[in-house]
Amino acid sequence: MQVALAKTSYECTDVFWEKKETTFNSLIVILPVFLARIFSLALALPQGSWHLWCDVFVLNEKSEVLIIQRADNGFWAMPGGCHDLGETPKACAERECREESGYVVIVTDLLGVFSSNRYEYINYPWKENEFCHLLFRAEVVGGEAKTSSESLKVGWFDEGALPKFSDGHEIRVRFGFKAAHNPNFKPYFE
Repeated sequence: MQVALAKTSYECTDVFWEKKETTFNSLIVILPVFLARIFSLALALPQGSWHLWCDVFVLNEKSEVLIIQRADNGFWAMPGGCHDLGETPKACAERECREESGYVVIVTDLLGVFSSNRYEYINYPWKENEFCHLLFRAEVVGGEAKTSSESLKVGWFDEGALPKFSDGHEIRVRFGFKAAHNPNFKPYFE
């Protein structure tokens, strides 16, 4: 039903703006769909729900970690995001990295599974939700630094000069460095 509604909203919105003419009857039909489309971002993460989140820990040749400055709260985070229906967690991690940083990566390892129940929400915008974070290690195979609607800046940071992180990211970044220094690391699970 959501797919049909989204498709309908695009068609109705296009017709509504192209013709620039409406009748009372067409407004009654178009307005609810148009408003649903406007508020679709707010509805994307229903309050009080559980989500699978895939983060990517990427090091360059200088052993600096790839981090983005989030557009929603201004803090720094690894590229990552919510898993979409129909994709694998690996594909989600690779897609999110490309979308938020501009870099094309290939996931090589699962570093760990982390729960948002283990850290305090302070500056995260969706505090009423719970997240299961899958932390993957990945390698850059293409692309270049590029911001998006979700990222204000893209940067590479040394382990000793990390910026202020969005909630929960610091522990996962520090675990990524720990795994990078230990060739016999074992994935972490909470």
